[in-house]
Amino acid sequence: MEKSQHTPSVSAATQGRDAPESNHNPNPKASEGLEEKTKLLLCLRPGSLGPQAKALLLRGGDALVAVNRTSLAPGNENIRELFEQARGGGDTVLLTFNRRCERFSVLATSSDLGQWDLLPEPITDIEPKPSNDPTVDEQDGLDHGVNWEIFRDMQHHGDLHPVRASILAAVLPTVWLMQMRIWPALGAVVLVSLFSYAISVLLFATTYALISAYVWRARLSLLRNDRSSRGMLPWMVVAARSETEAQETCLRFDPKLRFAFYAAQS
Repeated sequence: MEKSQHTPSVSAATQGRDAPESNHNPNPKASEGLEEKTKLLLCLRPGSLGPQAKALLLRGGDALVAVNRTSLAPGNENIRELFEQARGGGDTVLLTFNRRCERFSVLATSSDLGQWDLLPEPITDIEPKPSNDPTVDEQDGLDHGVNWEIFRDMQHHGDLHPVRASILAAVLPTVWLMQMRIWPALGAVVLVSLFSYAISVLLFATTYALISAYVWRARLSLLRNDRSSRGMLPWMVVAARSETEAQETCLRFDPKLRFAFYAAQS
């Protein structure tokens, strides 16, 4: 009798221990959140970057999250098809990437960026911060801005310029060189112009036309070589609708970055 009375109490205790493991989920939302965190991202494969990706200073591991402000749908990994649909009759497409939990956008002219891998989204304890990238979050208008190339040195000094054709470089090359602070080239242009003017007005006009054509064609090389001589190397390319917007995007990736001209900095 004692054995038969004791057995049910042991069984009940055993059931009490097993019940939470088999029949009860203490936090179902936590499981759902874990599934969301392990979603797959379309990432550029390291070592496979094409010329377009290198020109845009993209890196292996950059995850594509949106095309023309439209988030990528799960299972839609045909980049070429997405690119052509988004471009329509235009020349460029706005591509938004995730790099180290921060978003940035670039304007691309080709979908041939390299090879892609589907990788799980990294699980991190960092709370997501609201994005300050209006090219992603705001839907007011279709102006994607232009690409800005950013330079940075070891002391976190930064500089940037728009990667686009500048009429000023062709019409007033000396003013453009002054605006871009390319002092060696500016000095050479002024000396050649003064020398040709001292000889004849016709020679000056011819020299001015040649200088204008040269600065127009070589403007990006002149700028990059000048920044390189100062210890500044190309760091990022971001699409933005203003210089301030481009600077703010860069500061999210490097809060120590300091620009020579930035009104929001003290």
